[in-house]
Amino acid sequence: MMKKGVIFSPSAAENLQEGFGQLARLMAATLGPSQGIVLNEKDTPGPPEILTDSATIARRIIALPDRQQDMGAMIVRQMVWRMKTRMGDGSATAAVLSQAILEEAYKLLTAGYSLVDIQDGVRFAADVALNHLQAMAQPAERQTTLAAVGIGATGHTRLGQILGEMVAILGAEAHLTTKDYMAPVLEREYVDGGRWTGNLISMGMENAPASHQAIQHNAHVALFADKLNDPAELVPLMRIIYNSQSKTLFLGCTEFGPEVESALVQTHASPQNGIKIVAVKLLRGGESGLQEQEDIATLTGATVLGPHNGRKLSSLTAEDLGFARRVSTQKDKFTITRGNGDPALVAERVKELVQHKNSLPKGDENIAKTEERIARLGNKLGVIQVGAHSKTERDFLIGASKKGAQAVKLAAQGGVVPGGATAYLHCLQAVQAAVNELSDVKKPGGMVLLKALKAPFEQILLNSGEPVPDFLMEQVLTHPPGMVYDVMQEQLIDGETAGLLDPAEVTVEALRSAVSGAMMALSVETIVLHKNPEMSYDP
Repeated sequence: MMKKGVIFSPSAAENLQEGFGQLARLMAATLGPSQGIVLNEKDTPGPPEILTDSATIARRIIALPDRQQDMGAMIVRQMVWRMKTRMGDGSATAAVLSQAILEEAYKLLTAGYSLVDIQDGVRFAADVALNHLQAMAQPAERQTTLAAVGIGATGHTRLGQILGEMVAILGAEAHLTTKDYMAPVLEREYVDGGRWTGNLISMGMENAPASHQAIQHNAHVALFADKLNDPAELVPLMRIIYNSQSKTLFLGCTEFGPEVESALVQTHASPQNGIKIVAVKLLRGGESGLQEQEDIATLTGATVLGPHNGRKLSSLTAEDLGFARRVSTQKDKFTITRGNGDPALVAERVKELVQHKNSLPKGDENIAKTEERIARLGNKLGVIQVGAHSKTERDFLIGASKKGAQAVKLAAQGGVVPGGATAYLHCLQAVQAAVNELSDVKKPGGMVLLKALKAPFEQILLNSGEPVPDFLMEQVLTHPPGMVYDVMQEQLIDGETAGLLDPAEVTVEALRSAVSGAMMALSVETIVLHKNPEMSYDP
């Protein structure tokens, strides 16, 4: 049975720091191109899980055996997972920085320095470093620059080049998804138009049987945000389509009753009326489903009918119909290309969605959904087709493509800094000058951060099996920031050429998160242990 109790410092602080360090050191092993791997024993039969992503490793660790040490480990766990959800990368760097900060700061605390003075010094120096990193950032406008970020983030040259090309073409607002590819190669697809999730109601509407697709050109678009049960509701719509020049219809609906499905299939198959129909059941309902239909309406010029505006499909007029040059279905998706919506209204809707996205906190799950809506309206959708010789390799590449896509988009938005942890080294001179101006009681805290800024570079060298000579740091600092040390080639090299560029936002956020996590751990003086604590599987 677990014991409850209240643990005070120094025992509380010592144990918390030990747990913090255990997990941070585990994360540190994954930093750099010659990263180590972590084997995770499964509860089910089979080989252990091979892990290289620090945030995933942290998520697999539910608790440490020692409950006091576990408190410190959970601070790291939450910090690195927050980095993962916000930035997609930088978790291992944040762990290494935070461990270095906490270790040095705790030495000062045990030596009798004031907690407040230590924290003030660390945060002051961190602000200087953060400002210097932001000033160091260079725009990532060229495809080669974006590809370098992709290569660095994925560790895969071909995948990094594809990501760089796609973001260069589609822009920072691109929405990139991955899907399995039959052949063991990597390919990309640019979606011409907007793509949504939905199922064709009948194979009888397919006109490209080899690919199981329904493809129609010059189609009218009708949208109904509710279940359609009565075939009589279709009569006004079919009359309008029959009398139109283009007798082709795309009908998107939340749900179709069986009698309605039968009527639509029969109408589509009838040679007398000449009407061709692509009827799709939309897979999202509720508020998010209505938002998707409104996006389709904006893109095509249609009106969404349904309970939200008190209109049945039988009330539809010709003015409620939209138009698209091409509609197509594939498995559980459909694509609408070159809708006839008002460009000004499309631009206004995109602007509203961008403002909404920018108002959301980093890491919010709605950001990705909003980005996808923006990309659909702006014709900025891309698909990375991932094929491999084995499931293990394919799963790795899919994970790498998602991570790399986020890194390349962040680079396109906020610029790049030198990779290989050398960006932090280039902050040393500015931080040292600022720390020298601090008062004697706060200067030691500033020196803590000064030493911590070297830790990621040192860890990358250690992971590669190299010693950590000071002259390597001196070499880096005597060259402009564009030159970075490549541990694989054991030489200074242009960062873009070597694929060693990092998104500035990731580098900044890693330092910011590290300071926050370390200062939180440093300030803990008491640990409260509950008799039956609730286990959290989510960080």
